[in-house]
Amino acid sequence: MRIKIDDLEIEFSGTKTILELAREKGIYIPSLCDHPLLKPFGGCRLCLVEIKGARGYVPACTRLAEDGLEVITSSPDLEEMRRQTLELILSEHPNACLVCSEKENCEEHKITIRKVGEVTGCVFCPKDNHCELQQVVQYLGIKKVRFPSSYRGFEVIREDPFFDRNYNLCVLCGRCVRICHEVRGAGVISFVFRGSQTVIGTAYNQPLLDSGCQFCGACVDVCPVGALSERSGRAELKAEREVITVCPFCSQACLLKIRMRGERILASEPASLESLGKMCVRGRFLTRELVHNHYRLLQPYLRSEGELRETGWDEALEETAARLASYSGEKVALILSPHLPLEDLYALTLLAQRGLKTGNLALSTINETYLILERFCQENELSLNFNYKAEEVAEVESILILGGDLTTLQPGLWVEVFQAISRGARLITLDPISRPYDRLARINLKILPEAWPAVLARWLELAAQKAGLNESMDSLNREIIAEASAFPGEDSIPDDFREKVEEAFGFLAGKKSLFLIGPGFWPLQGEEILPLLLNLINLLGARVIPFGHESNSRGAIALFKRLGLQPLSWSEIDRKILNGEIKALLFFGPLPYQASRLPECVVMVEPYRNRWSESAQVLLPAATVLERSGTFVASNGQIKRFGRTRGPLGESRPDWWIAGQIGKRLDRDFPVFASEEEILKEMEPIFPELKELVRADLSQPDKVGLTFLAEEPARMKLIKPLARKKPVPLTKKGEWRILVEAALDHYRSLPLALVSRDFRRLRRPKRIWLHPLEAGKFQLVEGDRVRLKNEKLSLEALVKVSSRVPPGILLFNSGSAYLPEYPASLFLSSCFFQASDGSLVQEIITIERGN
Repeated sequence: MRIKIDDLEIEFSGTKTILELAREKGIYIPSLCDHPLLKPFGGCRLCLVEIKGARGYVPACTRLAEDGLEVITSSPDLEEMRRQTLELILSEHPNACLVCSEKENCEEHKITIRKVGEVTGCVFCPKDNHCELQQVVQYLGIKKVRFPSSYRGFEVIREDPFFDRNYNLCVLCGRCVRICHEVRGAGVISFVFRGSQTVIGTAYNQPLLDSGCQFCGACVDVCPVGALSERSGRAELKAEREVITVCPFCSQACLLKIRMRGERILASEPASLESLGKMCVRGRFLTRELVHNHYRLLQPYLRSEGELRETGWDEALEETAARLASYSGEKVALILSPHLPLEDLYALTLLAQRGLKTGNLALSTINETYLILERFCQENELSLNFNYKAEEVAEVESILILGGDLTTLQPGLWVEVFQAISRGARLITLDPISRPYDRLARINLKILPEAWPAVLARWLELAAQKAGLNESMDSLNREIIAEASAFPGEDSIPDDFREKVEEAFGFLAGKKSLFLIGPGFWPLQGEEILPLLLNLINLLGARVIPFGHESNSRGAIALFKRLGLQPLSWSEIDRKILNGEIKALLFFGPLPYQASRLPECVVMVEPYRNRWSESAQVLLPAATVLERSGTFVASNGQIKRFGRTRGPLGESRPDWWIAGQIGKRLDRDFPVFASEEEILKEMEPIFPELKELVRADLSQPDKVGLTFLAEEPARMKLIKPLARKKPVPLTKKGEWRILVEAALDHYRSLPLALVSRDFRRLRRPKRIWLHPLEAGKFQLVEGDRVRLKNEKLSLEALVKVSSRVPPGILLFNSGSAYLPEYPASLFLSSCFFQASDGSLVQEIITIERGN
């Protein structure tokens, strides 16, 4: 098809608007309400165009292109109409600076006057020189506003974290409302009131903090003016350069644009349209805090006579090697952070094998899904392909989410799921905790984790019955189906959910089903539940995507698999420490939140001082991921290589360098690398996909190398239930049941709540969540201090009252266990023990009012 825009003939296919085609060809049509991520809105009326042969004018953002159309984007009448429309918009917007003839002379004063509390002109606005309204005013040549000005007089809203809302600057384009509804699926804000009183707001004018806002920053990023402005960077000097990198927090691995002044990180924002829609609060607002905080470990330390003393690298490395060499191989364990890039993980596996000569290798992850599934698949000659594309998720017909809050743990994947739901996909949730997406679900199964095996077993039984009646499965041995669907445990589905479980299966048994499994699926289940899960997926022909992982968990597991390594789970490491089999611990990253005991020798390699610093004999300062280059593998299988944002602070060094220096002191033939590029070249035989990335030029700040992980096709078969094994039953003593909500609110050992007051307000660390009925029973209100006690230990906490949790549940956030001097992990570990019959028993928990 062909269309002519301003005498330029354009060929096109598919469904596109006139505005989209014009932008593709570099034809400027002014607009304030249109955005590439959003549906056409036609609100600002600035993009009106003329179509030959048609009456009147039409908005280019809503008018679909048709074969043979001739479009005029600029004429005296159009320009005058646009100027009048824009002047009406400016009459309710501070416009003095926009039409001031002396505005060029303000440039040298903008740095200081931008720090004022109220914006009354461009020179006071943090959006100055990045404002779309300024661009339209300049294009249309507005010299004065012919309509009376009306200042709306709204109070600037500063009560919420991270950004201010100044609706005196709002042009009512609706972008913030639409991205919250159409892309994020949150629906937190909307147009409030009508006519001249219209404003953007929340239901009942509640703070965003109480309205379910995810604080992803998408509304800030699409705002064309300064109505929504990030608070932290307002008083900073102007950025001198921008660097593109990969977000270091979760396995979505969004692309970030880092604004820099010298070696100081000022702020971060999405670097692409795809990232803009999928960012989370961590990557959008907290990247700077990874580098610039007073918890940074910037010098090596050695402990002598019980006290830590500062030292140089040579002495620290010699002492580290001497201490580790005094323990034979299997008495040493190496703990790796899944936040580490591939280069560091490879160097550390060499250290384990050739330097320490130990097989005790583990990831300090909150989520062992990849580890558990890969180990089980290898033992049973199966394979799962976890690679996926956004369009594949958007095309599924039914989705099951279990084991965590997808909107918090991996919001980018949630955005893809929301698009599928918007197209008609049926959502099923299996989770005792209320989630933001429950309102979109066809069925919410609010069932405790100990009953999940029974739910899966019932679905497997129904799937086996369906397979037995399916003519296309005639060749399948009926005995194998029956054996594979046998459930060795007890049916513990609550009576009031039995019908819903049956109904949910009807949705999941469609042609395209997707299982999303979060970290909350595993703590009580272990490998005993895997035959149920994998047989169900096999019989339904469903796909499975684990979610809620640290930034390079996928890369770590792929590396271990290709090297033929079998990493241990933390519970296995913990048991070996308890039994005295492990005497020394070298950890590059934090210990998992479940960690409750340490061996006699501890060497810590970390960017930050943390709760384990006082137990370590050696502290070695590691650089953060922003202070060196590296390579991540995202959860969808995309490999992303990025350059460094700035140099290492203080005496900190990359983890791969530290590993090499320790290794060569333990083994004179140990390979010592000079750069990340050299390590990647060494890895090419096991990672052929890296070949093109090694050649990628990362010297340019806007370059990131991209390719995909090569995975073998999924290979499934029916599995017999594990002999003599059944899902571990849980016995609860007393009236309370403890649940731990997995969180990715840390980078390595740094809890983000420790370095950001706004993040503390959002995540509420050191809090337990209680149902309002339980809070009323104990006469507790929000913020009250309580003491939780079992037979061994006690823990002080603050109360968060919420109907998200069912009655009888005490909900903890795993992120609180990373906070220094807060013994949450010790207390949680002491709440459970294994009985002689192998069942798990939860101790009696009591609640007392605190001081």
